[in-house]
Amino acid sequence: QRSPAVQYSCGHRCHAKCARESLSRGCPGPELTFSHLGCPLCGAAGELPLQNPALAAAAERWVALWEATRRCGRAQLRAAPAEERAKVEPGGEYDGRPVEYALATYTFFECAECADIFCGGARRCGVGG
Repeated sequence: QRSPAVQYSCGHRCHAKCARESLSRGCPGPELTFSHLGCPLCGAAGELPLQNPALAAAAERWVALWEATRRCGRAQLRAAPAEERAKVEPGGEYDGRPVEYALATYTFFECAECADIFCGGARRCGVGG
């Protein structure tokens, strides 16, 4: 008998049970990271694989956190100096990818009291991740 599998956007497949367990484990620390949402074989994030019906219940919280973190990242970028914002403009290092830039540049956390997402500061300082 074969185990049910889910397919990620990269084309790799994983046992549905293993994918649900990865979602249940979540982030390895307090910083919100989303690597556990990507393909366990190649690490490709692509579109969120959580749109698979077999993962819907386990994914609900992570989809909400992802959306909230995206909004927080965009807000952080709007408040950033012009030289940082230029990195997501045409020709910039993160041309048209503001959320990817924000996640690579800043750390994000979920408040333990109110569950809101907040930016913990620049990743480059090394303290936040």
